Amino acid sequence: AKNAKEKQSLLPVTIKQLKNAPSAASGEQNFTVDGHELHQVTIVGLIMTAEEQNTNLQYTIDDGTDDIIVKMVDQESEELMVQRRAEWREGKVVRVVGQLRMFNNSRSIVAYNIQPLADFNEYTFHFIE
Repeated sequence: AKNAKEKQSLLPVTIKQLKNAPSAASGEQNFTVDGHELHQVTIVGLIMTAEEQNTNLQYTIDDGTDDIIVKMVDQESEELMVQRRAEWREGKVVRVVGQLRMFNNSRSIVAYNIQPLADFNEYTFHFIE
């Protein structure tokens, strides 16, 4: 039961922790932080760049410890994506939930969810967690 629960757990991390996370014994797409295998992670940071690509939206997000590429695959209706692009723009602070991935020797996050932060306290609290 522990493995199933661990796979669903959401670990708040800094981008620096993700960049420095060693690969887990279970495979090159799995990483560990503080002895925990990463499945879903959450970061909070500032959108530095926002780019639209054919099949995804790509962001560079900086949380003060480092920056990382976040990719959001376009699986929503066109009008919802237009709304998202308006919400997720440079200079916005957001919470990202996703999975750390390695692609061409570079780490990025494939996002399931990106939410603008309504409250700066949420940003501070993330780093306390």
